[in-house]
Amino acid sequence: AGGSITVTARLESDVVHVDVRDTGTWRGVTRGDRGQGVRLMRGLMDHVDIAASDAGTIIRMRRGTEA
Repeated sequence: AGGSITVTARLESDVVHVDVRDTGTWRGVTRGDRGQGVRLMRGLMDHVDIAASDAGTIIRMRRGTEA
């Protein structure tokens, strides 16, 4: 509650970069039918980096081949 989410995306040649930043706290799996988002991101993207801290979470994703 009270946090913010920022999504930015850019296309460089044939590579899509998507960054998702939030100011919330990492909740982990709260219910048995949840918690598939990271698996989905890793299945759809070529690279996923997740950095969680007390200040929030930054997820950097990339799809495509860099020259």
